[in-house]
Amino acid sequence: MKDSKRDFIPFSLYDRTGMAAHLEKRAAQGWLLDRVTAFGWHYHRISPKTLHFAITYYPKNSEYAPGPSEAQLTFQDFCAHTGWELAAAFGPHQFYYNEGEDPVPIQTDPDIELAQIGKAFRRALPIYIFFLLLGLYMGCAWLWTLVNRPIDLLSSAANLFTGLCWIFLFVYFAADLTTYLLWRRKAKAAAQLGEFVPTHGCHRVMEAWVVLAALGLVYWLLNDRTPGLWFFLASFALVTALLYVATNHTKELLKRRKTPAGVNLSVTWALNLVLSFLLMGAVMYGLIQGVRSGAFSVDNSPPPLALSDLAPIPAEDCEVTSSVSRSTLISRAQYWMHTSSAVEDYGSLTYTVVDVHLPWLYDACLNQLLHEKDDLGVFEEAVEPASRYGYRATSPAPWGAEKAWQLYSPEGRALEDYILCWETRLVVFEPNIDDWTAERMALAGVQLAPA
Repeated sequence: MKDSKRDFIPFSLYDRTGMAAHLEKRAAQGWLLDRVTAFGWHYHRISPKTLHFAITYYPKNSEYAPGPSEAQLTFQDFCAHTGWELAAAFGPHQFYYNEGEDPVPIQTDPDIELAQIGKAFRRALPIYIFFLLLGLYMGCAWLWTLVNRPIDLLSSAANLFTGLCWIFLFVYFAADLTTYLLWRRKAKAAAQLGEFVPTHGCHRVMEAWVVLAALGLVYWLLNDRTPGLWFFLASFALVTALLYVATNHTKELLKRRKTPAGVNLSVTWALNLVLSFLLMGAVMYGLIQGVRSGAFSVDNSPPPLALSDLAPIPAEDCEVTSSVSRSTLISRAQYWMHTSSAVEDYGSLTYTVVDVHLPWLYDACLNQLLHEKDDLGVFEEAVEPASRYGYRATSPAPWGAEKAWQLYSPEGRALEDYILCWETRLVVFEPNIDDWTAERMALAGVQLAPA
């Protein structure tokens, strides 16, 4: 039988009611809190009993302080005389328990408690503001991309995962800040009557975010076939773990040596910055070397259509660069081909194949492709041009496609750039080959059509 256990519940900083209720529930199950760290709450086994818990706030306390201050020790002695024993302390929180049936409350003045919680929250407010602004910016950028460039976003499991994480993070901090402000307004009104108001935090929102983030990560790992992805994620996880262990051990070592909190904080964060720079530098160096050596090549599968299929050159004289991104929603493969410098130049070939796995996304993807050339060359004009590059419907018959569009210049000149459409596939085809014939169109259409 285990004699200890851990909890990791992301209670809101101000949610004294939720924390007390949880600790009382654990005591009834036979677990008593004895330590709180960044890894969670640690309990030791006891005989199941009814205990009362109270969470008090001491905003001046720091997790970098070598020990409790004289004021804290005095307060703890006062609480002990009234039956309240200190179970644990972490940051501004102090966790007390009492075995009495109807103990006298530790805090009897709601104004004092409101001021203490307010000071503790103001210290955390910069973090709230930072993540609110960052989450808002990243979330809005993600939504803009979803609406205007769905292929870029939905073909990448990584973009889906990170975008949803930013949105959920913004939702949590916005909900937690709003909940605190609403509680504070009620608590201020109740304090004038000498009454306390229970708190209601947002830890359920955070728990839901963690679950969704975990599911999103699984989705990313199952769908992303990018070589080197596992190396990067494993390296990032290892670096994060090493940073945490090194900084946490440094902090605890300095606390045991009675180093002042300010010095401890400065040394710990300086170490954190130096190690972050060195370790992430090592990871990036490994990635760069992997890319140069070809270990992280994007895709090794042959393209559906090669330049050598359309021009009289051997396949070995055709240089190919590709980029492939896939998800359960959309797959996109981009190919760039040209003849090597050692042989006669027969032109080049560029095309993008987009496979849409959900029919209701088809029109949005087609709309993106039709408007990708809208701003082509606009930056070269001193004033807004009267007309722009744009695609016009053309006959799909030479390609064997279902629909086709051809690109036209602002002057109305037809260019050899096309969008070809099948039921589940879209192809942006941009050949740069002399003597572009109907036979080559038909061959390209056969090779690029979905199987």
